[in-house]
Amino acid sequence: MSKSKLILPFIFLITLGSTKHVIAQNSTKKSINVLFKKNKIIEVAFLSINPQKKQQLAEEYFKKVMPIAKEYGMKPLAKIKIDYAYSEFVKPQILGFFEWESEQQHQAFLKDPRFQKIKPIRDDALDFLRLGYFKIEKNTTVKFDSGKLIEIFALWLNPEEAHRMQTYFKNVKPLIAGANTKYDVQFPIKLKPLDYGYDTYKPQSFGIAIWKSKDSNSQFFESSEYKKIKHDKEAALGRLDVWQGHIIIN
Repeated sequence: MSKSKLILPFIFLITLGSTKHVIAQNSTKKSINVLFKKNKIIEVAFLSINPQKKQQLAEEYFKKVMPIAKEYGMKPLAKIKIDYAYSEFVKPQILGFFEWESEQQHQAFLKDPRFQKIKPIRDDALDFLRLGYFKIEKNTTVKFDSGKLIEIFALWLNPEEAHRMQTYFKNVKPLIAGANTKYDVQFPIKLKPLDYGYDTYKPQSFGIAIWKSKDSNSQFFESSEYKKIKHDKEAALGRLDVWQGHIIIN
């Protein structure tokens, strides 16, 4: 059985426990609708800022780099403040999504002398930076609500036990599918990793789950139903990175 058949929509339930932002607001909550477009390059930036150099990053780098990047078709999509990082290697404070018109446009930006001149300012202000590049199969609008838990995952399958993920999917589906499930979770988007040919973050699968709350997430992974089936998932995975947080709405 091919690996591609194993990576199904319910892969999202393997976790631990022009782009126009439409902002809706009431007294306590805000939300944005973010359009992820087919055939665009989606850049995911994992970053942590040196607390002493926030102003440097904002004033000396971002104010200068954004106009340059937009010349090459870059559009900011969304920023996630990371509250919990379940990863041995990637522990960012913020996870950002950006859109590029094409790989050629993005590569041209990287070679632009204006970017090269200010890039050291960025590198000096960051304690951590890792970049990943992805595509999506069809236009997809994702609603990010400030009151909900956003969970981003990346995974690699264990080749010898990957077939057991199918058994996990079969057993987990009744727990989370349908209107009557007590676990309020949505699986809005799955991204396909791209091979850029250099040291980028390239998991086998990458996606987002949106839970009603942290409590809803915890209840699922602490439930007796989940504990009865998790052994197949754990055997099938070679590596799992998970980040939980909330949307940043400016």
